[in-house]
Amino acid sequence: MITINTKEFKSALNNCKTCLPRRSKLPILNNVRLESKGCALECSTTNLERGIVQVVGGYCEYGSPIRTTVPLKELADYVSKARSEIVTLEIDGKHLVLDGKVKLLTTDADDFPPIPELDRTASVVCDMNIDDAAAVAHAASTDDARPVLMGVLMGKGTMAATDGFRIALRHTYNDHDDVLNIPADTIRAIVKTKESGLLPVRMIDNAGDYKQASIELSSGYLVTALIDGNFPDWEAVVPRETTILTLFDRAELMDAISMIAAVSKKDTPVLRMYIGAEGCTLKNSIDTESPIELSVKCNSNYNIEIGINYDFLMDVLKLLHDDTVLLQFNTNNTPIMIIEVRHTEVIMPMRLE
Repeated sequence: MITINTKEFKSALNNCKTCLPRRSKLPILNNVRLESKGCALECSTTNLERGIVQVVGGYCEYGSPIRTTVPLKELADYVSKARSEIVTLEIDGKHLVLDGKVKLLTTDADDFPPIPELDRTASVVCDMNIDDAAAVAHAASTDDARPVLMGVLMGKGTMAATDGFRIALRHTYNDHDDVLNIPADTIRAIVKTKESGLLPVRMIDNAGDYKQASIELSSGYLVTALIDGNFPDWEAVVPRETTILTLFDRAELMDAISMIAAVSKKDTPVLRMYIGAEGCTLKNSIDTESPIELSVKCNSNYNIEIGINYDFLMDVLKLLHDDTVLLQFNTNNTPIMIIEVRHTEVIMPMRLE
């Protein structure tokens, strides 16, 4: 039997949910693997692309050591509703017994796909700032037809993500030579665990094949597959200089975009911007059944009409901190650039009919 803190156990199981598969033909992938090691309990899940291991301290009393798997949802549901400050676990035949009263059917731990162990003797490739990685992950593609675009490229002082229609860049202080393309889904999974700051990243040596990396967490670690392939040359797309500068109040622009998005078709997120020296008129797509026209203040050195994806623009506006935002571009068919301190966002314009 092992006794563990309910709150810590609940947190570990919630973190394990980040590596469950969305859909799986292997029922065991919906399970959490539990293994007692000394007076600690190791909890792990995997979707075969990434896996997470969480360690919860406990107190061992008696009986056989725990090494099994049980359905994560059922276990997490019980722990989340438990009123006691501690939960006890013990094995009774083919069941895991919780607090001496609830039984969950187990599956042999040997049937669970193995997750590489964390090797702290391996060299740290980089200390990944998860906050910086999360700030660019929104621009990664969700189209698995181009898997190389589904990650965050890290290396040489920059984190980059692109879906082919926009580029998000974060300039970092971690100037390592190794370049890694970490899946954006992995970044999002780590964010859900509420980790922050620098996380050590190590390459995993699978008989000379370095296609996985381990990322150390505060209460365990995560193993992820790395994305192979040639990442686009984003430096060739980012404008070296711009001639048209337009300054907006960020909050006012966000409010206007929110109102336009509320009445526009979700599949045509077109924002038409009629920019003038002292103001800007915003309209939605001409194809919409609910046309809307709003005016916001701006300060521009040019009169021009541009089209931009309002979802993309809103994504970057939410990330920024300054009260004002500067849109920089050259013509109505060249990339639109937004810069704030270490963050740069480049959005491709939309063609206006």
